[in-house]
Amino acid sequence: MPQPGDVHVVPSATGWLVEVENDGPNGSYDTQDRAWEAAKEIAELNKSEAILHAQDGTIRERNTYRDDPRDVPG
Repeated sequence: MPQPGDVHVVPSATGWLVEVENDGPNGSYDTQDRAWEAAKEIAELNKSEAILHAQDGTIRERNTYRDDPRDVPG
């Protein structure tokens, strides 16, 4: 079975959904802020990426919690 992947916060008819790639919906929230906080916690546990989408589907913000193999400072 694939490992849970990146965590997306997406708009829904009733608020905001947190969806985990390869795992499906993880929760529904009344505000984007609450959904975003939950998504970041899940992504940190999964060592994946949290991706915040706007109402129109564009990406507003993303946080990466995986190991960064680059040796480049910054």
